[in-house]
Amino acid sequence: MALRNLYMKEWYSMRIVGSWKLENRSFFSLLLSSSILRRASVPQRLIVYYIVFIFTIPLANATNYFVSFTDKGIHSELNPSQFLSKKSIDRRIKSKVAIDETDFPVCQDYIQKIAVHSKYIYISSKWLNGAAIEASAEQINTIKQFSFVKDIQELRLKKSIITLSNNTANNMGFCPADFALPQLDMLNATLLHHNGYTGKGILICVMDDGFNTVNTMSTFAHLYTNNQILSTWNFETQNPDLYHVGGHGTAVLSQIAGKAEGVLRGTGPDANFLLTKTENEKENPIEMYQWAAAAEWADSIGADIFSTSLGYTQFDNPKDDYYYADMDGRTTPITKAAVLAARKGILVINSAGNEGWSPWHYISAPADADSILTVGAVDATGNYIGFSSHGPTWDGRIKPDVVTMGHRNMVATTNDILINSSGTSFSCPIMSGLAACIWQADTTLSSFQIRDIIKQTASRASHPDNEYGWGIPNAALAVEQITGKKLLYPVDCSLLDENGYLITPNPYNRGEVLSITVWEKNMPSKYDIEFYTADGKLAHAANINTTIGLNRYPIEIATDLKSGLYYIKLLQNGLIVKVEKLVVL
Repeated sequence: MALRNLYMKEWYSMRIVGSWKLENRSFFSLLLSSSILRRASVPQRLIVYYIVFIFTIPLANATNYFVSFTDKGIHSELNPSQFLSKKSIDRRIKSKVAIDETDFPVCQDYIQKIAVHSKYIYISSKWLNGAAIEASAEQINTIKQFSFVKDIQELRLKKSIITLSNNTANNMGFCPADFALPQLDMLNATLLHHNGYTGKGILICVMDDGFNTVNTMSTFAHLYTNNQILSTWNFETQNPDLYHVGGHGTAVLSQIAGKAEGVLRGTGPDANFLLTKTENEKENPIEMYQWAAAAEWADSIGADIFSTSLGYTQFDNPKDDYYYADMDGRTTPITKAAVLAARKGILVINSAGNEGWSPWHYISAPADADSILTVGAVDATGNYIGFSSHGPTWDGRIKPDVVTMGHRNMVATTNDILINSSGTSFSCPIMSGLAACIWQADTTLSSFQIRDIIKQTASRASHPDNEYGWGIPNAALAVEQITGKKLLYPVDCSLLDENGYLITPNPYNRGEVLSITVWEKNMPSKYDIEFYTADGKLAHAANINTTIGLNRYPIEIATDLKSGLYYIKLLQNGLIVKVEKLVVL
């Protein structure tokens, strides 16, 4: 189920808008044979591997099941390039991950034999090696007899236990220019954007309930102008259309990619995207298998990051509920799929959940996975919000991993309506966009390295706990650790003197970054920078080489520079061009 955005004191239950009609479906198709697949292009093969089988045989008392297979059959004739894109294969090479049995498609001979004895085959999963089907008790008894069937699990309808606030009462419309900035500034995301780290070149797959009107909203216009949405797929209806259903995904996407001048800015606005619909109108365990299929599809295309604001815990029949003991990182099917995705070099990011105030106050699946970034919520001042689900996992691991703003975030809903809304559903995509910006700094790093850097540079890295995890990420510190360079805010050119020079900040606190800006109009130059004490003694020296245009350089002042008054002398090719007083605090 989607981890619905919530606003305290305004509670009511709502299901995701969508369609889950099991009756009156007609026969669609069988999956193409492997010989045909070998002749298809990679994009065609990637879609064909996720076709749903729909049958017209009328059945009484049919129930949903997930049928697991013992193996993948004979696949030695298949080449990895037939079911994985070059980008996906390259990611495995970079991450030193071998292509293994889980990467090969589900055996189509097994699927076809199961199809004869079931009403519908909703979807198959190569990572979980099986298929979600609808069948009668008699048909299941027949299917059990196949030697390739390993296990059959009944899938029951699940409760809708996560609440949604009445956001229309909080519609803020447009607001002051800095209204949405806290959700970025607490992470130093704005500083990254000013330095060109905007997620460019990183591919993010978002799994949700649909992206209603995203293709017509001005908030996302840049995604279409720049061709940043590479592909879409609806894993419920098995077609590309996901722009006419679901509003939760629209709001979630706005936290990564939204742009509304002076109102909203996502954390990774220049990333590329795969958009998928994995949620249904009714809360059904099949959603977890649709998520797995979406993950496999996105992996095959070459996604770098998964962003998922979903969580699963309870079912209509209490005997089928997940319990706290199941939150051990290896029990639920969606957690297993999330772990597999992480092991294949994908950075999987998931919301912690909004159950902090409920009897079930722990994280939900797949937030319990040990190889992913689980994201909790804080308010604009960085304080933990009580609705944010927390750890530990059943086996004692700290969760969440990090926290970002999830209280009164500015989000975009359908038709460009901008509102305040809350929930870890928004903490997760904020982190996903931020991770894309950080990864952009060095794409040769693996997902595990990026995950570790994010945690190690967060605010509570030295003392993590089960509310904040490793704390609030510091994107600037993460990028500086990766690149070895200090990040600087852009300068206001109106502050440059008549010769195009600016030294800032002044007064200077030794905990800040001192920088010099030079507007070079004619030709590249060499500058020497000398720091003198009030009595004329040389205290520090540095030099820079400029290029044509606006140049800004951090000046590494000696750490033992004492507080007091100094004079800075700026020399261009040996000639003094500026002398300025500097107060060191």
